[in-house]
Amino acid sequence: MQKARVFVLGLAIVLSSLANVPLARAAGASTFWLSSSSAAPAVGSTFTITITVNPNGESLDTARANLSYPPTILEGERFDLGTQFTSLSPGYSINNAAGTMSFGAFRSSGRVTASGTMATVTFRVLAPGAATIAIGSDSKLINDGEEKVSAAGFGKITVSGSGSSATSKDLESQALVNFGAFAGHLPASSVDWDALHCMAYDTCYPMDPAMRNVKHEAQSLVVFGAKYGHIPVTSMDWKALHAIAYTSIFYDWTAIDAQ
Repeated sequence: MQKARVFVLGLAIVLSSLANVPLARAAGASTFWLSSSSAAPAVGSTFTITITVNPNGESLDTARANLSYPPTILEGERFDLGTQFTSLSPGYSINNAAGTMSFGAFRSSGRVTASGTMATVTFRVLAPGAATIAIGSDSKLINDGEEKVSAAGFGKITVSGSGSSATSKDLESQALVNFGAFAGHLPASSVDWDALHCMAYDTCYPMDPAMRNVKHEAQSLVVFGAKYGHIPVTSMDWKALHAIAYTSIFYDWTAIDAQ
């Protein structure tokens, strides 16, 4: 009887120890693959990369791609879902200060069983140099909550920005497009040109957070979205939003300031 109690006690200790050991993440054979529309895009131009998912015999219902890239050379502009996963998952971001992008997608019915395009991503080249775009190892390919990505399935690609870094003329040319879109006319006065320079160089954006106008910025986000159909993504987008918020050229602030 004593031996039986000792055995049961020993089994309980073993089971308790196993309960505290983290389970290994299940993995499969699915992979991510990256390809680029240009190996040597020019500074100031945009190019796209295609994210291909190959199930490699697995069935998939969900994917999440976490990208990294050098923010001194590339600027992430947008992503567009392909035909594999048809619905955008909650929680996506483009952080051009850190050089990261994250987005996910899923299928509400059926499963992905054939290789195809998960998404295309558009980048703008800011400066010359080699830039590696990589799928992070925390990216996901899932079916019914179970991880199906291969440990060796995270692709990367290197493109080489060609030409010279963007000049003041380049920045002002881009800002002129935004100025015309929001003002409806070309710059014609010193006030107009100050607003354009804000769009090019962010000169009107307060460096002191205490000086920033939350109401103006919130309404400017609405104005920007109504014009372009998306939230600001690139640095030029944010400069345009700041120009709307902190100048009187593009929006009449009378009603909001009276609140």
